[in-house]
Amino acid sequence: MSYTYETFRDFLEVEVLQSTAAQMGWVDTPAPAYVGVGTVQFPTSISGPRTAQGVYDSITNEVLLQLGFSTPEEVPDEALLAMRSLGRVEAWRAVAFNTMADFDINMGDSVLSRSQVHKTALSQLTLAESEHDSNFVTAAESIRTPRANSYAAGITVRW
Repeated sequence: MSYTYETFRDFLEVEVLQSTAAQMGWVDTPAPAYVGVGTVQFPTSISGPRTAQGVYDSITNEVLLQLGFSTPEEVPDEALLAMRSLGRVEAWRAVAFNTMADFDINMGDSVLSRSQVHKTALSQLTLAESEHDSNFVTAAESIRTPRANSYAAGITVRW
């Protein structure tokens, strides 16, 4: 099994981010750009619009850089779990980064809690990093090789 940019994007969107991808507008059919509190309309995110393709390409390229490969197709089967694990980390890192300026809005009895996505992203990022560390630190240390595209050596760069 190998990934392409498209199939890795599907993994990130469907299996990792799930409904958060829609909230961020990182799907082909984005969530509404504005939500209301009473009669006032606010942007769903002040981090600015980004195309779904651009976000997922950026995440994928970051993962490939850490693994030491140029394209998803180059990643060997034995590195796919590391690729998926790093994908989870980088996907939640992207959500956290793109929501860090989202703030809660209170108007009388109405509350728009936009910071909740950021809090969830930080929690999921911590979990993804912990799972990645526990799964790959020992393995990476034991199989490190001098090859230029050694996925094990690429993983250890994160620690």
